[in-house]
Amino acid sequence: MAYGDISKQTSNTFLPEKSMLVQQGVHAVAVKDTAGSINHVSDTVDLKDLTAVKAFQGASLYVGTGGDVKVNMAATDNTVVFRDVPAGTFLPIKVNRVWSTGTTADSIIALY
Repeated sequence: MAYGDISKQTSNTFLPEKSMLVQQGVHAVAVKDTAGSINHVSDTVDLKDLTAVKAFQGASLYVGTGGDVKVNMAATDNTVVFRDVPAGTFLPIKVNRVWSTGTTADSIIALY
């Protein structure tokens, strides 16, 4: 995986019941890879403060290589450890931080 955005897509959807056009953007950024060339997990820095991520409202996670994932939840800032997350799992949660200490999973991608 390369540093920074690995996918950036924008789509427009018209909602006739609301008479409005909604624009949706999707970003996917590598947070940690198995080769060790990318490692944006941190015990002190939130995802919104990382130059490569800028996930101001939190991010969902994809875990490519299984293990534990320690995060701060976006809504409450509470710390939670998801134990034994299987490889290829999408965590449909919003997180502010992926911790270095306590995270054994790899190939993690932030989706926001």
